[in-house]
Amino acid sequence: MCDDHWDINDALVVCRQLGFPSASSAPCCAQYGQGSDPIWMRIVNCNGGEGSLFDCPHNGWGQIGCSHGEDASVVCNT
Repeated sequence: MCDDHWDINDALVVCRQLGFPSASSAPCCAQYGQGSDPIWMRIVNCNGGEGSLFDCPHNGWGQIGCSHGEDASVVCNT
């Protein structure tokens, strides 16, 4: 997941999808380390109410133009 336009609404969806009640932040720039697999989604635009990231608008699968230095991060609340 690329951090282009990544925000708290996107993080809320990720945390809920992982079983957490909410999110407290949506850090950018591979806050917790860079991934190594393909980056499948870029410019994700969740409104915060979606049940899954797959329900959020984005600019297409497997988009180039994002490096692992731009991996999205989330901080979930327990």
